[in-house]
Amino acid sequence: MYSIEKKDYGLRIVEGGIVGIEEALELLSELKAEIEKVKRPFQIFVDMRTLLPLSEEVQKVFVDAHILVLANGMNRSVAILKDNLVILQHIKTSKETGLDQVERYISALDNPDWEQQGLDWILDGKEPTG
Repeated sequence: MYSIEKKDYGLRIVEGGIVGIEEALELLSELKAEIEKVKRPFQIFVDMRTLLPLSEEVQKVFVDAHILVLANGMNRSVAILKDNLVILQHIKTSKETGLDQVERYISALDNPDWEQQGLDWILDGKEPTG
């Protein structure tokens, strides 16, 4: 399950449950279309709290998504995570693409203020705590 919502700052993406290859490719296609509608530079807030671990095939599509947003003017993003394996997978794919240089990761398990801290990062560059 996923959704992409246009915001003043860029995009808010929710990814949850089991994401198969067809859905991942659909998400990538929709992401390409939505990126065309946002002003540059833009920011992305990604809520992955309910996302379950991804297959290797789906992780490759997520790498393509990382490359896409970086190439099209995204200057900051935040990923809100809960599942430890998803956290490791996302950090790994982010490092492969350089996304880790502009993205911050917030664990919703230990940080009840995850949403505000995520917005503070993407909007003002204020580093998350906790």
